[in-house]
Amino acid sequence: MSIVDESRQETPAANWLDRPLWGRITGWHLAYAAIMLFILFTRLWDLGSRPYDHDESIHAWESWKLITGQGYQHSPVYHGPFLYHFSALLFGLFGVTDYVGRLNPAISGIIITIVPFCLMRWLGKRGVLLATLLMAISPVVMHRSRFLRHDQNAIVFGLIMMITMLHYLERRENKHLYLFAAALAFGLTAMETIYITCAIFGSFLFLYYLVQVKPKSRAGLLDYPVMDLMIVMVTLLLPFAAAFPIKLLGHDPVDYSSSALVFSGIITAALLLIGIGVGGWWGGRRWFVGASIFWAIILTLFTTLFTNGQGIGTGVVGQLAYWLSQHGVQRGGQPWYYYLALFPLYEFLPILLGAGGAIWLAIRWRRAAAPAVVLPAEITVASEGQVVADGVTAPQAPTAPLLPLLLYWSVMAFGIYSWAGEKMPWLMLHLAVPLQIFAGWALAEMLTDDWGEIIRQKGLWLLALLPAFGLTLGRLATKPPTRGTSLVELGRSMAWFAALIAALLLAGLIRRVASRLSGKQVWRLVGCAVVMVLLALTVRFAWMATFINGDMANEFLVYAQAAPDVAIANREIRDLSYRLTGGLHLKVAYDDESSWPWVWYLRDFDQAQFYGKSPGAPLDADVVIVGPGNESAIKPFLGNRYFRREYRLIWWPNQDWYIRWQTQSLWTKLRDPVERAKLWRVVFYRDHEQDLENWPFVHNFAMYVRRDVAQQIWDFGCIGLEGIGDHQVHGQQ
Repeated sequence: MSIVDESRQETPAANWLDRPLWGRITGWHLAYAAIMLFILFTRLWDLGSRPYDHDESIHAWESWKLITGQGYQHSPVYHGPFLYHFSALLFGLFGVTDYVGRLNPAISGIIITIVPFCLMRWLGKRGVLLATLLMAISPVVMHRSRFLRHDQNAIVFGLIMMITMLHYLERRENKHLYLFAAALAFGLTAMETIYITCAIFGSFLFLYYLVQVKPKSRAGLLDYPVMDLMIVMVTLLLPFAAAFPIKLLGHDPVDYSSSALVFSGIITAALLLIGIGVGGWWGGRRWFVGASIFWAIILTLFTTLFTNGQGIGTGVVGQLAYWLSQHGVQRGGQPWYYYLALFPLYEFLPILLGAGGAIWLAIRWRRAAAPAVVLPAEITVASEGQVVADGVTAPQAPTAPLLPLLLYWSVMAFGIYSWAGEKMPWLMLHLAVPLQIFAGWALAEMLTDDWGEIIRQKGLWLLALLPAFGLTLGRLATKPPTRGTSLVELGRSMAWFAALIAALLLAGLIRRVASRLSGKQVWRLVGCAVVMVLLALTVRFAWMATFINGDMANEFLVYAQAAPDVAIANREIRDLSYRLTGGLHLKVAYDDESSWPWVWYLRDFDQAQFYGKSPGAPLDADVVIVGPGNESAIKPFLGNRYFRREYRLIWWPNQDWYIRWQTQSLWTKLRDPVERAKLWRVVFYRDHEQDLENWPFVHNFAMYVRRDVAQQIWDFGCIGLEGIGDHQVHGQQ
């Protein structure tokens, strides 16, 4: 029996669960939790009150059909199948409501803001926190996270592709290659914008291979992880590029006739075999594992759980072919500078931070340019990104090119989406996300300083003094004194002199505080003060766009969207039905001009009737909904048996405000004080010359209620009817 010297025994490290909770929570955790609570509130609160627009109602209705057993078949016109399957799952879990219908994009919007946390290794804790903050308050991300569209899903999978790429470049582990293949597959089932994302990622990897790797000999071309990623991406995507050779050979890739499908199938199969051959030659088993994961996802979703064989053709060939054909159509008719005009109205802060970060990154690269350091023979690099020397492991700086990739993604996305024929406000989401992550890193770099020393020197006073000084300077510049002697003019002159005195006092205080700091610290605080002001303005515009003007056409993020009247009319019809029938048994007829969103809203009405352009016979429906193009044809079938009221169905923003911009005319407007004031009211208040009640860019619909039905309701006001005959008023909020 040996005697153990207890004094030499090491005390086992305490488990992290045994440590007090308050010892593990830091200020960073509290700040991050506060931002996430804000994100959850702004993405999930009151999702169902805003009316469903044309596209949203189609997406919700197809998802509802899928969960209720009525089937779903993929069509390239309505993008990928992932949204419908995921939304159907949510309907099955939580019920079919307008709120649940928008849970899909809301969840994806939340996941998008969590992505910076997965980049902690490259961004650092401060960069993660600030990137998450910028995404939390982003007007574009906040607004678009509450719309049932495919963009949010596609961006999530694009971000996952980026994360797996970065990890594979550093660690070269097969699991990251498999995750990359899965994310690519899900991205293809989400939306066709993933092709643009793949083009950006693929071209970046190729440039990274040429510039950073610089292979010396042909024998070593495949010895780099960046080459692995390129091979996997290209070989898996080859069949999905079949639209190009099919069109070059004189055939229509969106022709789904029997003979056309045979020809398209031959071309697609040839590309598939080429991909299999190259992939198998390169990677063997690991390629086949990744390809199996990829095709399992593709086939399952595009065939609607193996119930629609045609989905293979519409998914693999049809989706890219259809949207390439839409490039020349140029739906929306937007000018080439569409994003150049509108994106800065919402994302001015990440644009400024991104530009500053790009300059700073270029300076750092230039300073860091030096011959590569060769490690001694006894020092090796571990697979987990660590340096091992003499048995001691030390962390190694991350080598994956996150920052160049984010910068490249931001610039290329802006260029490609500006070139693309279809330009829409929801596509700005694809421009905003990579830029905000990069801007978060740039802001973290700007905040890197000895803040303890700044606080001891009372330098934080500059964060309050500088904005106040800027405000007084703005007052002096925009409200000059006058020579008039009226009370109003004298008051204006006195206010100007008061602002002048305040500016002088603030300038003195700023100079006194700044004298205690270095020039670098002063300029850093100036930048922080500007960012604080822009942060506040960003929150203002985000809240205004999302919760005040969320369905108002004075907001440029609103495009071809349902007007508030739709929700009003829907409530009136449902209220009328419950009061008269005790359920959703009211007879409601609707035409082809107003079918969306009414197909969605009337899905539970067991006597809803679609009559197209004309019913062909007298109607006995309790309520008839008709668009302006069909109203003259339907009136003979209605006779004098109905009350009528007019509503707004869909409206558009004032596109003339920016479409008519020309360099000379815009400069003329900026020089004219009256035109400059009008421009400012649109930019800052979204206050257009056109009144919303008389908004010219609108498509209306009329709702007819049968007289005998209305007379059964003692209070006509409860269903919004006023008077008899052809009285026309818009629904009011």
